[in-house]
Amino acid sequence: LIIVLIAAVVGIYLFVPSVGSRISYLLSPEYIVSSLRGGRLVRWQTGLNMFMENFIFGVGLGHFGGAVAMNNNIPGTFYMDNYYLKTAVEGGILGLGAFLILVVNVMIWGMRTIYRLGRVQDRERFNFAVSIFSGLAGVLAHNLVENVFEVPMMNTYFWLLTAVLMYIWYE
Repeated sequence: LIIVLIAAVVGIYLFVPSVGSRISYLLSPEYIVSSLRGGRLVRWQTGLNMFMENFIFGVGLGHFGGAVAMNNNIPGTFYMDNYYLKTAVEGGILGLGAFLILVVNVMIWGMRTIYRLGRVQDRERFNFAVSIFSGLAGVLAHNLVENVFEVPMMNTYFWLLTAVLMYIWYE
């Protein structure tokens, strides 16, 4: 299936001109310059600068780069396309560290659950756990380029499925 998927992606790139040109542009120096002028990269650069200025405690929750700050018209705010950087700016190294410890533990316990189910050869629960774990990993990866947790429904589903995965461990 992976070979078929790779072939499909290459085929789309080669035979669908609009997709091919978009991907080519994303990898070009012109895109980098444009993004540094008014896109994602300038926002990331601004976020990193603010993080370094408020390294320990941050600027406070809801005061930077997200829907809460924008909805409350906090001066100098904009939408930050990286949840981890947003967390770092708002919570400082302490807030980011606490969040990363939580996320790493979710991933470790998820992998332990999968390993344990693989050993007892319960295919149905094993596949269920792998599916949940994959979804959680996908959301965490997506948070590198978006604020997925800013959407209450996504945040709720993430932690609900985390709880289900943890429950499978103890079941």
